[in-house]
Amino acid sequence: MPRTKRRQGTPLGPHSSPAVVSRPQDAWDVKPDNSYAPFVHSPRGLGPEGAAGPSPASDDGLLARAQRLGYGSAPLHPLSRAVRDLEFEDWMLRCDQAQAFRSFKGTPFTYVDTGPGLRALAAKLKRERIFAVDLENHSLHSYQGFLCLMQISTRTEDFIVDCLALRREIGPALGGIFADGTKVKVIHGANSDVLWLQRDLGIYVANLFDTGQAARALNLPKFGLAFLLQHYCNYNTDKRHQMADWRVRPLPGPLSLYARADTHFLLYIYDRLKMELSARRSEVLDSVLEDMPPNYPKDLVGAVLWQSAVISLQMYEKSAFTETSYLDYYYKQRVTFDPKQLAVFAGLFAWRDAKARDLDESPEAVLARTQLVDLSRGPKKTNWNGHDAKAAALHVAKVCARKDNFSASHQEEVCEVIASSVKQDISHGSKRVSGPSAERGRRAATEPSLTGEDKCEAGPVGPSAPQGPVVARARQVSEMWGTLDQTRTYRGDARVDGVLASLKLPFLQRGDSAAAVGEKKSPQEDADSKLSAREEGPKVSEGDIRAWADAKAASGENESSSGKSSKSGALPQSLSKRYQISKSRNQRPAKLDGLGTSKPASFDYSAAREQLKSRKHGKKRQQNAVAQSFYAIPDENLVKPAKRRKQPTTGNRSMTYK
Repeated sequence: MPRTKRRQGTPLGPHSSPAVVSRPQDAWDVKPDNSYAPFVHSPRGLGPEGAAGPSPASDDGLLARAQRLGYGSAPLHPLSRAVRDLEFEDWMLRCDQAQAFRSFKGTPFTYVDTGPGLRALAAKLKRERIFAVDLENHSLHSYQGFLCLMQISTRTEDFIVDCLALRREIGPALGGIFADGTKVKVIHGANSDVLWLQRDLGIYVANLFDTGQAARALNLPKFGLAFLLQHYCNYNTDKRHQMADWRVRPLPGPLSLYARADTHFLLYIYDRLKMELSARRSEVLDSVLEDMPPNYPKDLVGAVLWQSAVISLQMYEKSAFTETSYLDYYYKQRVTFDPKQLAVFAGLFAWRDAKARDLDESPEAVLARTQLVDLSRGPKKTNWNGHDAKAAALHVAKVCARKDNFSASHQEEVCEVIASSVKQDISHGSKRVSGPSAERGRRAATEPSLTGEDKCEAGPVGPSAPQGPVVARARQVSEMWGTLDQTRTYRGDARVDGVLASLKLPFLQRGDSAAAVGEKKSPQEDADSKLSAREEGPKVSEGDIRAWADAKAASGENESSSGKSSKSGALPQSLSKRYQISKSRNQRPAKLDGLGTSKPASFDYSAAREQLKSRKHGKKRQQNAVAQSFYAIPDENLVKPAKRRKQPTTGNRSMTYK
């Protein structure tokens, strides 16, 4: 199923959800280690084969590639040599026919929550050579998260293992089976599942087949499990249970069916994907073939097994917290804070992480993301410039009262953190930051756009300069665009032409003598420009020039026939519609010239009523005098509108045989 994020369930308070009275981790003998110390891996259930230890990183190309892709940071995987030296049987590489899945009613189902039931499941899995696995995790009310369910399906049976009741027993019972390279473990989207198995159960996986990687190799429209279920099995999952609280006990029927469906069809999907991978003749990319051991096939099936092996070599690590961890989280919020607001943001971020570790809660449950941003922004009027204890308390009470969470009952601590943080100014850059966030922060703090005299006033700029608040200065003169018209303001919906009108853009100027765009002209200059544009006439296309030249050579006529002298070599005017109308008006009788210039007479309402009555009785509409004279004047260049074609008489025949 698609991996669930932090927001799981619908919490009513800091430790409860609708059907969960107490937190499961409170009853565990071994509490989760949320300290800043590195995570200690403790493999369970490994026999002498898995206990041989990892091979050196220099000799293990598979582990080296996993590290380059970000899967694990140290060569400590106990199965690195076993994964590298896997021997694939013929049935693992190709499939001639997919084995059909059974219905839910026709498939036995077992809910395992006792020791004897778990041992019986382990005995059945030892006799199988392939099985499907999926996990359900909860992370809203736990700092690191914990497993709630493990779904396992064979060709004939379905199982759901209660990871809350059997947390200490699953690893020793199933660890050796998951590490057995002769058995194929089919998991969809195993990136998180592999880490969760190591964190809670001490289980490490060998011979993994990730159906999500197979979907990517086939370039399917979507790679999620819901799409594969609908595409291959015609089964639609109920998305309402995707973000369910899997701590609920006893497990409701709809949640049990939803969890069971994640693995019930997965082996059939595995067969179908392997058949399509074997049928494809696509070449494997060189980047995938890099460092691939010789025992992995050099085809698409081998590429999927290789990518799955790289994923299986991940090593779980606890989330690290440093003095600059707030910067990565800050840049994801898409907000802009001043130094005081950023100082409050950093203080609250550190406070909620410490509280989450102490209470074994997620940071989001202690202080939500929206609340963290709103508290850091401060009151609307001051924004923490001029700190007022009363205004701060009111602002904290207003923001924390939105939800019934941890911060609502600890407003005094929040106020103390804000009061101690607002005294500091944190710039967006820091010499102690490393990585992409450091580069973004350092550019914002140490590379402001200052040139000329501003550099002298600002002092030294660079990593050695003192870290203080950065002030952006607006320049009124640009070295490239010249002086900007700052008296004009534009709204978000203003046209681009209006914005360009306020800039002296060199590439928008027409010649040296032309005025810049947006420069105001005097009335005389405006009139001269219009006159020159009128004398130039409309633009002439290449077709008009060719037609005019042919007509002149044939008839020998010159351009003086229009009554106006023209220079030698002058080109004819374009035969555009606007030109045709203007030419016809110049050629119409003189008696019509005064129609548009004479003073309009008063409107005759009686004549208008008579005209309306005549139209109602079906009389022919009279054309006005200007239109009559327009069509009466012969003009070889005037294109008259074509008359409407009369429909032919078809009789009883259809239009197909007209």
